Amino acid sequence: MPAVDPETVLDALAGGLSIHACAAQFGLPEAEVRAIRKAEADRLADGEEIRQQHALANRRLLKMELAFHAKAMAEMDPSAAVIALKANERRFSLNGAGAAQPSHLLMIMNQQKIEAAPTSTDRLRRVLDELKAEGNPPAQLAGKPDQDC
Repeated sequence: MPAVDPETVLDALAGGLSIHACAAQFGLPEAEVRAIRKAEADRLADGEEIRQQHALANRRLLKMELAFHAKAMAEMDPSAAVIALKANERRFSLNGAGAAQPSHLLMIMNQQKIEAAPTSTDRLRRVLDELKAEGNPPAQLAGKPDQDC
């Protein structure tokens, strides 16, 4: 039996076949199907592979952007202009330019003062300060028997 192309196995898995069904369809042991899937996952987790895929995606988007830009300008076609703009936005987003808005929101959120909830030590200190200043127990302790703090 001829060797099975790993790309064919991956396409079958991506199409929804289970490991068991894929192994049966191609006459492979389930362990080999799992190994093919793992090799693909490892490849996609590799930083160099991601960088290379990113470069190819950027190149495709640039070609699409330029082609639809030329069509939009030549024919004054608003639909082509929208596609060119969307390709431009996507390309810049892939290159990290879309991160400005979330970082701006984080900066604004971090500028707002967050009031911390008082700790038990803070509450105890407040009660002791009230006792010391007034010579009387605070309102919440008035009329209550002694309690451990």
